Amino acid sequence: MANKKYPPPESRAASKHVLVYPNWMSAQRYHEYQESRARAARVEHDKLKQEADQHNAFVENAKKHGIPIVKKKK
Repeated sequence: MANKKYPPPESRAASKHVLVYPNWMSAQRYHEYQESRARAARVEHDKLKQEADQHNAFVENAKKHGIPIVKKKK
């Protein structure tokens, strides 16, 4: 059986080929883009969670005080 020979660990990362096409973002700009997308997703998630928490608090308060809540008709 043949022995497999691997490049040294310090050159393994450098041996990966990355194709760069015209009009692609630089690595720094792409990193900023990813961060902005993640930040926007977190803000949207927080907004939805806050709305759900407010609704749950409203329902809980209505039940506590005996106020009937009308269900939406489909």
